[in-house]
Parts: sequence; C-alpha cells; structure tokens
Amino acid sequence: MLTALTAHLNFGVCLIVTAVIAILFGLQPVLQPKRLELLDFRTNPNTTVSVLSYGLSRLLLVYFYFNGKLGTNSVGLNLLVLDAGNLATLLSAVALSQGTRMDFSKLKYFAAPAVFLALWDMCVAPFSGNVALLKLGAIAPSAVLAHLATIFLGWMFVVRWGAHGLWFLALAVLNSLLQLPGYYTVFVMPPTSTPNPIGSAIFFGLAILKIPMALIFIGFLISHIRPAFDAAKYWPDGNVEPDVWVYRPIAAVVSLLAAAVSTALIGAIVSKPVEKEIERLFAPTTQIDV
Repeated sequence: MLTALTAHLNFGVCLIVTAVIAILFGLQPVLQPKRLELLDFRTNPNTTVSVLSYGLSRLLLVYFYFNGKLGTNSVGLNLLVLDAGNLATLLSAVALSQGTRMDFSKLKYFAAPAVFLALWDMCVAPFSGNVALLKLGAIAPSAVLAHLATIFLGWMFVVRWGAHGLWFLALAVLNSLLQLPGYYTVFVMPPTSTPNPIGSAIFFGLAILKIPMALIFIGFLISHIRPAFDAAKYWPDGNVEPDVWVYRPIAAVVSLLAAAVSTALIGAIVSKPVEKEIERLFAPTTQIDV
C-alpha cells in the first residue's frame, strides 16, 4: 500500500508533466515557433506521436496515483491502467525510432499485446488470491512490459542524440529498476495498517526520477539543435548536443533534488542518535530519599 504522501507526490509530478505537454501542443498551432516544429503532425508525425504517447503515459499515471490507496482493490483495473501507460511509453519509443515518413502500419503489432494484457489483467490477475507466488505470476507480464518500455525509450534517446542521450538512458534504467519492486510493493505485499517504509522510499524515488526525465524528454525535443529524423534509426552513429539552455534547468533541478535527498538521508541517519542523546541529557533524574 502506498502512503498518501508518495501517491500525491507522484500524482502531482505526472499532472504537471501532462499539463506542460498539453500547453506546448496548444501553443504550436497558434505561435508556430521553430522550436515546436517537431510537434507539428503534418511535417513530423513521428515526434508528434512520440510526445503525445509520452504525455498519455503520464496522464494514465495521474489516474493510477489519484486515490493514494492502491493495491487494496481493483487490482485488475489498476494493472490495466498501468499496462496502457507502458504501452504508450513503448509507442513513444517506437515513434521516436521512425523517420518523418512514419510507417503507421507498424501500430498493428501493438494490438495483440494490448488484447492479451487486457484479458490477463481483468480475467486472471484479480483471482490470484492471497498467495504470493500467484500474485507474482499475475503481475509478471505488466512488470516486464514496464521494464522493457522504459529501457527502450531510454535507448532511443541514445540512438537519436548519441552520448548526450545517455543522461536519459541512465535515468530510465534507474526508473525501471525501481518499477519492479514497486509492482511487488503494491500488488504482492499484503496491505498493512502502518506505512511500508521501503515502499514509500521506492515511490518517492520514482516521483523524483520523473522530473529530470520529463525535462530531458521535452527539452531535447524542443531544442533548436536536434538530430535529423528523416529516416528510421535503431543504432547511434553520432552525437547531437542540444542547446545549452536545455541543460541548465536539468542541472538546477538535479542539484536541488540531490541536495534534498542527501539532506533527508543524513537527517534519517543522525536523527535517532541525536534524539537519544537529547533524551539522556534532559531526562529527569531519580532522587533517592535517605
């Protein structure tokens, strides 16, 4: 079970990212700036579909984190929403690999996995009972999809931007590593009356990672300096460095997050010994009457 704080934190981050993407698409047809030309479906359908799919994946996470008490009911529906979001992430990666003449016929390959996952989530997962092994089997397809979709999206940034895309790939790998225990925490571990500190830490980390990942995703695609998207590509062949202004907010946010996380860790480590020392110093002494 998630705590309200971690659920609301993820909810807020996903909502802001979705809103920013919606605003960018709203500005594109009105202002038509050069930086937003990759969001023009008429000339760049591949990148437009990629950004829309990424925004859809964040929007579905908004729904997922909405109630803050996941894993207690509607297991099938929660898995279905997560799978739809991960399929959107995978579509974002596939679209990014395509050229400006995107082959939309490839979308048919998403039909079979989507139908399988929908049937599995609604017909199999809800009936896994309270057996941990059965629960693990029920979430296995969803967890594998989440892992692969995130890694593939990170790899496509390396393909398109070369070494500079390693920033996004590194964050994607960290995100995928946290997703697997996250699924276990929500769907396998039995609900308890007290918050699970490990689960809270996992979803706090997922919320933190969403911020620089969104900054890089949006920043790279609206940068004035960008790779050529004229042909499909699956392997990097050069480096394309985005504008300096793209890195500045990323560096600032990462620095602030690193400072906040390190402060929290140091506080968690030293707070208990300090608390015990204060109790020892100010504890009332026992007087013995003679």
